[in-house]
Amino acid sequence: MLALDEHRDLEGVADTEVFGLAVREDRILITHNVQDFPDILRQWAEAGREHAGCIIPVGAQLDQFGLLIRLIQTALDRLPDQQEWVNRSMQVGRSDLP
Repeated sequence: MLALDEHRDLEGVADTEVFGLAVREDRILITHNVQDFPDILRQWAEAGREHAGCIIPVGAQLDQFGLLIRLIQTALDRLPDQQEWVNRSMQVGRSDLP
């Protein structure tokens, strides 16, 4: 796991660069940025570029850690094999919780 807020050298890095870092490290990106990442994902797909996956939890504030973890776990439970995430993204919200 890599949390950007734990790395001062990554502070202020553009969203596309963050996504590129996740791709280079073969990581599923988890972002709360519902404003920008759907467009970034669409552009990435239109360019035929591969990625390891993206989870966008919606309807939770960043300080609602328990809820965020439940949303992320719900997404990972739906696609438990990392290979299933290749070139996939999923927005997951409260209505998706079991």
